[in-house]
Amino acid sequence: MPDIVLKEATADDADRYTELEKKVGGRTYFALTKKEEFLDELSKRKIFLFKRGEETVGHLSLEIHKNGEEVNFCGFAVDPEYQGRGYGREGLRLVLETVKDAPRIALVTHPDNSKSINMYQSFGFEIVERRENYWGDGEPRVVLVKEKK
Repeated sequence: MPDIVLKEATADDADRYTELEKKVGGRTYFALTKKEEFLDELSKRKIFLFKRGEETVGHLSLEIHKNGEEVNFCGFAVDPEYQGRGYGREGLRLVLETVKDAPRIALVTHPDNSKSINMYQSFGFEIVERRENYWGDGEPRVVLVKEKK
């Protein structure tokens, strides 16, 4: 299991966040590559950085709704240098631990992102819907949900 810790992002993390986003953005992931976009995201959502020592290896942002009854994961990225080595899985596990009392956790991803979908499903997420042109970018997305049983 990779040795990482979660750190809640602050405005001081803008440069590293946007650097990572530039590495992972593309057809299946809409990246926030400008400092202003990061600061806007930070004003609306909680952003967790996955830290390995001083290095930021990934991040996940989330929104909490209905007094904690529903959590939406909004952005999840792992630096390509660290992909396929368990860092995303460990980061997701740590974030899920912080919201473990939420009855419902939802997220949206591209249907071609099979590695991520498989990882989400291994944590109990289920695909509940597919929507065409979800973000208005001409690309479909799938909605996955994990509900507390």
